[in-house]
Amino acid sequence: MSQVQEASSNVTGTELRAVILGWHKAGKTSVINTILGPGVAVSVSGQCLKKEGYVNGRKITLVDTPGWWKDCSIRDSPELCKQAVMRSVSLCPPGPHAFLLVIQADLLFKEKFMEPLVQHMELLSERVWAHTIVLFTGGDSLTNMSIEQRIQTGGEPLQKLLEKCGNRYHVFDNFNTSNRTQVSTLFEKIDNVVSQNCGRSFEIDLEVLQGLERRWEEVQRRAAARQSKVQEERSLIKDKAYLRHLEELRMVLLGWVMSGKSSAGNTILKQEGFMTGERTTKCIRRFGDVAGRKMAVLDTPGYWKFFSSKFNPEWVQAAVLKDVLKCKKFPHGVLLVLPADTSFKEEQKKIIEENMAIFGEQIWRHTIVLFTWGDFLGDALIEQHIESEGEALQWLIDKCGNRYHVFDNTKRGDDAQVTELLEKIEEMVAGNCLFRPDVTELSEMKAELLLDTSEEVWIEDFLNLFKEEWNRRTKEFRENLEQLWAESRDSTMKSYRSKTPPPKFHGEDESTDTPETFGPECKTDSAQVFNTKQHLLSLVEREWSRQEAIVMEKVCTTLLHANLADDGFSEMGEKEISASVAKVERWLSGCEHEKHMQ
Repeated sequence: MSQVQEASSNVTGTELRAVILGWHKAGKTSVINTILGPGVAVSVSGQCLKKEGYVNGRKITLVDTPGWWKDCSIRDSPELCKQAVMRSVSLCPPGPHAFLLVIQADLLFKEKFMEPLVQHMELLSERVWAHTIVLFTGGDSLTNMSIEQRIQTGGEPLQKLLEKCGNRYHVFDNFNTSNRTQVSTLFEKIDNVVSQNCGRSFEIDLEVLQGLERRWEEVQRRAAARQSKVQEERSLIKDKAYLRHLEELRMVLLGWVMSGKSSAGNTILKQEGFMTGERTTKCIRRFGDVAGRKMAVLDTPGYWKFFSSKFNPEWVQAAVLKDVLKCKKFPHGVLLVLPADTSFKEEQKKIIEENMAIFGEQIWRHTIVLFTWGDFLGDALIEQHIESEGEALQWLIDKCGNRYHVFDNTKRGDDAQVTELLEKIEEMVAGNCLFRPDVTELSEMKAELLLDTSEEVWIEDFLNLFKEEWNRRTKEFRENLEQLWAESRDSTMKSYRSKTPPPKFHGEDESTDTPETFGPECKTDSAQVFNTKQHLLSLVEREWSRQEAIVMEKVCTTLLHANLADDGFSEMGEKEISASVAKVERWLSGCEHEKHMQ
């Protein structure tokens, strides 16, 4: 035995440590269950999760990490996720023997997935690649094809990724957990990784690690302090204000496009009153009886996450303001809906300020921030997300009087999360008078928001570019979906994801930050015009990517459920697909509504 091999044997002979990385729903949890056995319970976690067990006489330590959206920039990942990835190595001291990068075997790996993946992996430094094995999940989908053949036909982006990992890869059939050979072979490949690294496991600089731990301790301290402050403030209101069980509650939902407003409305009312997975293009009011109260919920068109309110279609603000003002009874408050699975930075703070301004400054006294996509937090506290994300989000929470709540819309049957929200609304009403917009103030504010002539001309140019790019993407997305639907009926759906080429996007996102404002000064020369156009296209990319990812996830889930039916595409499966097709068509129609932006 060589000296290197001996060192490898000494390091991994009795213990094996690995960190599991990858995007949302890549199969990381299935990997843990396949390795450690089905008896190991793995919960969804917004933080790193360590699981230990013994396999073949060896102690196995696996660290699961939060995933990210595969086609979204690292700038759009929440800090909580990024910090967890960076701290993952501290859970298996002195460091992991390998990183397992989990990718679905039947996924068509596109070039646009590469940059976000590299950015998230290199949070751990460029040295991470020397310790990484690509672990393909869903090996059962490779019918009549080896993993080597799949790699050869997978295209250049996948081959580039494997080259970065020293062409180290393995494949798991996570449905056949009784196949222990696939686990033993993986262990051998991890041993080889250690051997190639001269017997050393991956280690992060001690000073860097200590800095990360201090930062996380500070986040936890501030999160606990915020949680205590909320409890104290709620107790104070209950003691000093006239708090009563309101027989009727009227709420308005505001927020970004695809923030989960409609899903939140359905969760509150316990009914499918609002259409989800598509863009709301007009105000919709729904009613229901919830926890002994009459509820009225107004869903509103969303505004952009990355673009100033000046770039919103005029109908968005007009529709929202009109429907609020024409109410016979003013709302008790506003639920400002924010997804917890994405970033919130200074640019989002400015955009929300602009969009909320149409109601006047007093709106903040009547607003609760409602976080959606709470399932992505797992067992992490919403306060940890707030304190990790930074000053912009903390400012927003404080602006709303430290009022916030979190929804996991996958738990529609959980009455506790709705009941607690209604109690918070009643407490807010007890501490304030009803929300009554000052029409005079609003008129003055609207006048202040009017654009000067030169800016109107520039924004008109931008809107034309926006419409052209957005409608092109909508057309390509529709074409790809039509292909997906057709292929789903002509195949066993074993590899539906690999048969669906995602839309082709134009414009590279090379910027390191988003300009806070765009104005006429951007058009001083041809080079600046080109750079501004590239910035705008990169923002369209960021707006589109999240919407596409959410809609495609719903489509693939629908097709997967149909495929798992006992008799293939059963009548029930066909109905489910038809309903999904109709929903996507409505979403695409909402996208095409942008033709009326001017």
